[in-house]
Amino acid sequence: CPAGTLCPSGTSEPLPCPLGHFCPVGRELPAPCPNGTKRSEEGGRAPEDCVRCAPGSYNGLVGRSECSSCPAGWFTAELGQLKCSMCPRGAYASGTGSSACTACADAGPQGSTTENIASSNASACQCPSGSYLPAAGVSCESCPEGMACVFGSDEQNIGRLDAAWPVPSPGFMTRTVAPMLVFKCLFEEHCPGGACQDGDCTVQTCAPHRDATAVACGRCVEGSYLSGQECRPCEGGSDVLPMVFVTLSVLVALAIVTFATNRDMIHQTRWAVGMMVSLACLFTAIQTTSVYLALNMSWSEPLVSLMKALTILTFDLSHIKTECAMTFDPVSQRIFRALIPPIFLAYIALVMVVKKQLVPKTQFVPEFVNTAGAILMNFFVSICISVFDPLVCYAHPGHVYSSMRSEPSVLCFDSPEHTTMLAIVVAAFVLIPLPFLSVAVFGVWRQPRYVAMHDITFMK
Repeated sequence: CPAGTLCPSGTSEPLPCPLGHFCPVGRELPAPCPNGTKRSEEGGRAPEDCVRCAPGSYNGLVGRSECSSCPAGWFTAELGQLKCSMCPRGAYASGTGSSACTACADAGPQGSTTENIASSNASACQCPSGSYLPAAGVSCESCPEGMACVFGSDEQNIGRLDAAWPVPSPGFMTRTVAPMLVFKCLFEEHCPGGACQDGDCTVQTCAPHRDATAVACGRCVEGSYLSGQECRPCEGGSDVLPMVFVTLSVLVALAIVTFATNRDMIHQTRWAVGMMVSLACLFTAIQTTSVYLALNMSWSEPLVSLMKALTILTFDLSHIKTECAMTFDPVSQRIFRALIPPIFLAYIALVMVVKKQLVPKTQFVPEFVNTAGAILMNFFVSICISVFDPLVCYAHPGHVYSSMRSEPSVLCFDSPEHTTMLAIVVAAFVLIPLPFLSVAVFGVWRQPRYVAMHDITFMK
């Protein structure tokens, strides 16, 4: 029984050695080719007739006539392999029978990688988490400040539901007109941000009832009002009551102040004078607390709501639901706030006219000056805060743009609204604080002379 054949008992003629085997001289049974090899023809004579599997294929069994090709995403780089190896992260193998993996650097964007091992095509090479592929870009870039980029984020995917793209982080927002231009919201509650999960991205840019077209979700949509940090829908006529109540209260208070201020202080008791001075100091201190809102600090409740409520003293009327009664754009609102002190002075003049009719001996000019001076002195901090409010800004990511802290939807020094507001700042300063300061400086300068002359008329 020559080599390459086998002679089982009971046969008269040698049989050819079967596929996947070899048969030395005088064999009754064939010997299988070892794993990692194959024999594709009959008549194998010796182990050397078993051919090792080529790179890109494998064989983990004995006695095989063919080696199996490595599936896509797998490879073998050497001869005679028993199994294939998975392509590591950052590489892929497309098709079957690969002897090597292709690096993402050679096929995908620079800096790209694969999310998993054993990737099978070039499309698996994408930007890693924390980076994204810009539109028409060839390399991955760091995720912009204020945005979150999951694996595979691509600017060209923006708006798709079946792909990943950069989304704003909580506390930041973008607008549809410029989805990669990030704005920081004044409070994180205003901007919940977006999220990506399993390759699907969803965005809720602004909190409910906040205007998604406004920079930094900085204002409520029409038909809603600001309550704390939330925008809530107006509910009808009852929403006008706070504004009516505050307006009437202010008018009554101004009338009382007009009568109380012009009482002869020289004949007042120490208790009354001390009480008036203490109330004035307390009122000034309360006004000053609203300044802290302009500081770049994170305040917790209930301090935020308390200080926000006190901003009504700086003529911020958003807390009395004015949005439910009147629709103001930021510029109109700023003009209205600037006109409140002159409106107060006009109302005081009207009260003085009524008082003159009721009390004929009333001296209109001195008493009007006394009342106006007292009001301006006690409201001076609030008036200055209101006047210079448009100059208090905070920066957005990249420090290219900044927004007003009191009106985040208005970009500082880069929008027509802010330009108009700056003109209002100048006009308002010239109209109220500057004249008052001038009179106060003049009074301080003249006071020693009046005292030396025993002239106390300036105190009346």
